Amino acid sequence: MPKKFTSKQQKMGELGESVAEKYYKNKGYEIVERNYTKPVGEIDIVARKDEVLYFIEVKSKRVSSIAGIEPGENMHVRKRIKIRKVIVQYLLDHAKGESWQCDLAIVHLDMKTRLARVSVIENCIV
Repeated sequence: MPKKFTSKQQKMGELGESVAEKYYKNKGYEIVERNYTKPVGEIDIVARKDEVLYFIEVKSKRVSSIAGIEPGENMHVRKRIKIRKVIVQYLLDHAKGESWQCDLAIVHLDMKTRLARVSVIENCIV
């Protein structure tokens, strides 16, 4: 059963994840999983390209937001630990000795123009 998003922030996060998924598909990645969830936590996107597995955490922000925390700054230690645990579980359950990396995709959403910009910070989470 798909995840249901009810709050404005959850809906913005879902939109950001969909934008990031399209971004990665356009770059030639195969999307393996979305919202891979285990009791220890969740990873937004699992993708594969050139025999490398990518674990992608997506953070979204409205462009019109002037003040506040930047999405990349919201990757506190507890969140990183949860992501590590989910990655370990995924690798134990699914991977067969593949190389992997964990990236942060920051999606800037302009709600007025309905445009989005994605920037990726590679190997930054684990």
